[in-house]
Amino acid sequence: MKKKQVEELISKVTDIEKLAELFFQKIQVKYSPSGSSGVIVLGFSDYSWVEPNGEILKIQLDLIDKYEDWYSQANQIISSFIPDRRPDFVDLYEKNKDIIELKEQIWSQDTSKFKNNFLRNIGKQKSMLSSTISIIGVNSDDKQNETNISTQYSNMNNRVDMSFYIDLKSQMTILSQQYSRIESDIKDLAQKIEGIGRITINNLNQNTAKTGNISISNENIIKWVKPDLDEELKQLKNELKTKNIEKSDKKIIDDIIDTILKEKHPKIDWLKDKVSKLMYWGTKAGIVLHKLKEFADALGIS
Repeated sequence: MKKKQVEELISKVTDIEKLAELFFQKIQVKYSPSGSSGVIVLGFSDYSWVEPNGEILKIQLDLIDKYEDWYSQANQIISSFIPDRRPDFVDLYEKNKDIIELKEQIWSQDTSKFKNNFLRNIGKQKSMLSSTISIIGVNSDDKQNETNISTQYSNMNNRVDMSFYIDLKSQMTILSQQYSRIESDIKDLAQKIEGIGRITINNLNQNTAKTGNISISNENIIKWVKPDLDEELKQLKNELKTKNIEKSDKKIIDDIIDTILKEKHPKIDWLKDKVSKLMYWGTKAGIVLHKLKEFADALGIS
């Protein structure tokens, strides 16, 4: 039954993809140049989504409904058979949800990027779902083998000493328990490795001072910097409420902070750009940003 359910879910992906293509083909984008009033606002797009209505709204609601229903069922399958991939599956869902609900900022008239990102994400989800078929098949074969073995033993009761069967079953139980313990130990080890101490900005700067420049991948820099940066930005956001600065500057700084906090897995060039803008507007507004300067140094922003 599970295998059939997975196959049906995989077949439904095509309909969802077609709806997504149709939606981004029809959705409209409006252009409102920020420089028309003589003031150019850095870090903000001149383009925005036109609120869907009529036929476009109907397509959007149908797409959201079908994708949500598909995700709910598929997520149960992923959780049951490949639970270690569930975080990735959920993350792709969150990204796709923002895309089709038009929560992502658009920077041109071209909507193909959003369509392609949605199709790419659901394609990855489909691949994860497809991988469960072989696992389900193995489980089904195991159950069938157990049934066949039981039948064979029933037919051999008059010829085989039952003590041998009992002993064999006990050995199988022991092996199963040992496997469970090993599996538990592996999970504990993975958690300990993950929690060996996140490198903080202070640690990173102190180690660099002692050893000179350290070659660290952009991916690891983001992994280490982003959590501390988020905490600092949350504090800065609260401080803004009591700062006596221009309302327009405060709005710009607040929006940049929200943009950075919302992006969970930013590219390093994107993050550098946002932090640079935040440093510029913060300095312009007369805000002391000593702590933020440490993050800028860690990201290589001069």
